[in-house]
Amino acid sequence: NGNVDFVADGGNVGIGTTSPSEKLEVSGGHLKITNAGNTNLYINANNADSDATIFFEEQDSVKAKIQHDASNDSLLFTDGAYTDTMTLKGGNVGIGTTSPGAKLHTKVGSSNSNGYDSSVGLIVEGANRSIVQINSISDAYVMFGDAANLNRAWVGYNHVTDQLMLQTASTTTMNGNVGIGTTSPGQKLHVNGASDGNSIYTAML
Repeated sequence: NGNVDFVADGGNVGIGTTSPSEKLEVSGGHLKITNAGNTNLYINANNADSDATIFFEEQDSVKAKIQHDASNDSLLFTDGAYTDTMTLKGGNVGIGTTSPGAKLHTKVGSSNSNGYDSSVGLIVEGANRSIVQINSISDAYVMFGDAANLNRAWVGYNHVTDQLMLQTASTTTMNGNVGIGTTSPGQKLHVNGASDGNSIYTAML
């Protein structure tokens, strides 16, 4: 009972080793922390500009780390040569939500959504609007594939020509009405063009 103080006089403390290389080194077993109530492990960087890091080593070689980046106030999960990647073998990841409904679920505000399809891999949920932004200096695409072909259809944007493109390997179907030059089409296809009537151009191939 009580406290045990080790004075920081330049020496290290070893449990299971007579040659500790750090202030506290535990060798030959596990480190277990138990408590009757809440159990916490704090890693405290006393300097506001310093990072706090947990390293994972294999034969004294760092293989991964969990780090709080003080400069960006962010938490990094990295592996290998610090490629800033994280792999979860199971479960879902939620950003802004504690009950993610897909492999990756981001949420800003509340959209009053009720339930999600179990086959959905990505949910982007927002209170007023949800945006998925794809940036590129040339072209940007969303591609759709199946077991036979990785590129069955795509929606793309060409920055040079300022064009939105739709490509499919078969038929494109749409519900509702389609408007060209109007945001309130009154027919299945509604073209609002020039006053001289030259709105539709047909070329024979």
